Amino acid sequence: MKFVSRITALAAGTLACLAVQPAFAQQGLFRMQNVGLGPALSLDLGNLPGVSQLVAMALPTAQPLGQYWDLRGGRTGGDVRLGNLFAGGGKCLDTDGDGFLYMDGCGPQIGQRWQIRESNGGVELTNSFKPGQCLDHARLGNGVIAPRLVPCNGSPNQRWTISVTGK
Repeated sequence: MKFVSRITALAAGTLACLAVQPAFAQQGLFRMQNVGLGPALSLDLGNLPGVSQLVAMALPTAQPLGQYWDLRGGRTGGDVRLGNLFAGGGKCLDTDGDGFLYMDGCGPQIGQRWQIRESNGGVELTNSFKPGQCLDHARLGNGVIAPRLVPCNGSPNQRWTISVTGK
């Protein structure tokens, strides 16, 4: 079942953090898939040569721990932090100045503050560090598909589905 259909508390198109957090705690872990890429690929974590942190990638949908995400309450109203089972409890999804995503120690970093809002059959994910930018994806020269933040344009590449994994 789609994430949005599980959440009934929508405040002006933005998920209200206080209403969402109990629902996440009850639902467990989630899988995130990009509408433009289709269900064969899911948001996962991997390694890139020369990069010390785990980075976000779109990889074939399966059961690896890197495809199990949890949503944690943020420090400001409506913000959530994205954790990952593979990365461990002390790591959260962060973004760099170029809009690429990586796992870093959970903390007060503005790049770890995510907003999720309903959008045309899915959700858009935005980040406080890069206002006006939505989570999309880029194809790197080495064949890797890397989710990243780019200016919002309403395309299917900027819509995501978030579904319960049953884990």
